[in-house]
Amino acid sequence: MSPPSLLVLCAIDSGEPMRRCRGQSRYLGELGLRLERRGIRVLCAEPGAALGHRPVPGGWREEAVEGVVAVFDRHPTLHADVLDGWIEQGVAVANPPSFRSLCDDKLAFARWAREQGLRVPETVTGGDARWRDWDRPFVKPLAGWGGRDVRRHEGEAVSAGQIVQRAVESARPGESLRILLQRDGVQGWLTAGSMVRVAPPGGAVASLARGARVRPAGPREHTVLPALLEPIIAALGRAPGGGDAVEVGVDLILAADGPWILEWNARPGRSFERIGRADLRAAAQIRPLETLLRGRT
Repeated sequence: MSPPSLLVLCAIDSGEPMRRCRGQSRYLGELGLRLERRGIRVLCAEPGAALGHRPVPGGWREEAVEGVVAVFDRHPTLHADVLDGWIEQGVAVANPPSFRSLCDDKLAFARWAREQGLRVPETVTGGDARWRDWDRPFVKPLAGWGGRDVRRHEGEAVSAGQIVQRAVESARPGESLRILLQRDGVQGWLTAGSMVRVAPPGGAVASLARGARVRPAGPREHTVLPALLEPIIAALGRAPGGGDAVEVGVDLILAADGPWILEWNARPGRSFERIGRADLRAAAQIRPLETLLRGRT
């Protein structure tokens, strides 16, 4: 009998399979080998593909996508139809498309989060005249990642298809805080990792893809985390698909008047490998998969 399969959806370079998987191939390969030792077959594939790649010692082997009991979405583009198809078959999916849709749409998330009582800077479309009275707000794409196309407004034209967010200044200029929250089958939601991202000199966006450096969260950040997490975790319980979410990255600014939430990321990166204890990093990598597989194997 074939072992149960965990399907990981990710972007694969067809010219060099699993060697350039958007920076994830080593991370996914190591996880796959760990789960193989537990009798779980891990397959990495593009959404809808009939063939996937299974990690084996020293490389990857192409195999059919079959026996799937759970799907872990790491693809940069949301394929809701593919995920919905797995859900209709009774397969566990994380994070579900409804939750990812909320997080991917920065305007929808900002409006929803403010309705939940979370401190999120006012956010409007580029066609809304209200932002013109704001002091150097941030212009962002409606959806995106890695800080791409995010900039301070310096008088240039803004299209109706972009969004504008009121600027919130960090008490320490150029810094933002990323918290990785993960669901644990026993304890509920917990903080799996945190780090401070520092924008490069002269930069306004603290994104690793834009050259930011990182450091572990220190006493200042850890002091505010307990009170900050309670309303976030409560909101997760009310979010569309939040009951089936297994992890979320929360980006914050610690301003002089307290913390502000910039956005949630339903496909958080794995930059925590750069900092912190190796055992905690390893636990953060496999925890969402263990939560997803619980009761399925």
